[in-house]
Formats: sequence, structure tokens, C-alpha cells
Amino acid sequence: MMRHLVRSAALLLLLALAGLSLLQEELRFVLAGAAISCLVEIGLALRARRGGSRASGDRSRVAAVHMACQEQDGAMSVALVGARARGAAPYVLLSRQLAGSVPGLPYLELSDRQWSLHGGIQEAVLSPGLLRLELDPRGAEVLGAARVCVTLEPDIEQRPLERSLRKILRGVSFTSERSMPEDQPSNQRSA
Repeated sequence: MMRHLVRSAALLLLLALAGLSLLQEELRFVLAGAAISCLVEIGLALRARRGGSRASGDRSRVAAVHMACQEQDGAMSVALVGARARGAAPYVLLSRQLAGSVPGLPYLELSDRQWSLHGGIQEAVLSPGLLRLELDPRGAEVLGAARVCVTLEPDIEQRPLERSLRKILRGVSFTSERSMPEDQPSNQRSA
């Protein structure tokens, strides 16, 4: 909206200077109007580029270098934290109220409380290097992504992560490569 207002003001200024140029019969007013219009466009492009680089940080993809699992006061939580870049470190927080009168839905937060929701996780898959959370349509709308992918550093322990995720994601389709049956060798003879 602001971009359109600035462009409209620049266009009106260019037209006014063009009219003044016709009245005064001098070319410098048109040249000044064209220069101002060019500067406005350059400023708008730089502003869009700066805003685009800020928005390009994909909240739904985190490279976790640290993990913290905690069970306290009837709630279970797992925090997967990435390396600190500019500003705060990106993170994915999963938690769930386990005790109480009504156990809650899984809670998912992506680097900020404004990017969070209760429920919304349709499926979860844990493999040695990756945690993938598939979101339902409501979750995808709220978080702006259909899936959340967390790459896991090799030193992150899978067993405590898997145990915690099983508690948090109860009721969600959860698969872990550790618990998947191994493929049977195909050395059976066909009759």
C-alpha cells in the first residue's frame, strides 16, 4: 500500500514538473522530475530487497545443533535449537501437557510465539538426521508451511528424543526409523 502511495506521489510530482517545463519552456524541470522518479524507484527496490531478505529466513527449516528434553510439572517439552545467526537462534519447540484434568494437544512453536499452534501436526517421522513434521491444513495456514523439517547434528542423541516425542505426539501418526522393521533379505527361493 505504501509503495503505491509513494509511486503515485512521484508520478504527480513528475506531471507537475512536466507542466512547469511546458510553461517555462525549460527542459531542466522534466529532467529533475525524471531523476526524482528514478530515485523513488531505486529506494522502493532497495526497501523490497531488504524486507525480502528478512522474510526469506524459512522458519519451517532448522538445523538443530542442540537439543533439550524436559519433563516438569506434568508437561513434556523438546527444544531443538539451531546455531545463532543474526539475532536470536532459530528453534523448534514441541510440548504437551501430560497431566491434569484434560491433557492438551501437542504444541508447536517455530522460533517465536507468534508462529505457534496447538494441534495441527498430522504426521511425524524421525530418522537419524532429520525430524519431519507434516502439518494439517489449519497448521499449514497458521505457520505458513506444509511441513517442518529439523536436520539433526550427529551428536544429538536419538533415544531420548524419540522417547520424548512419543509422549508429546501421542495420537499423531509417529514413525521412527529405529522402531521400523528391518527389511528381510531376499534369499528365499521361489517355487
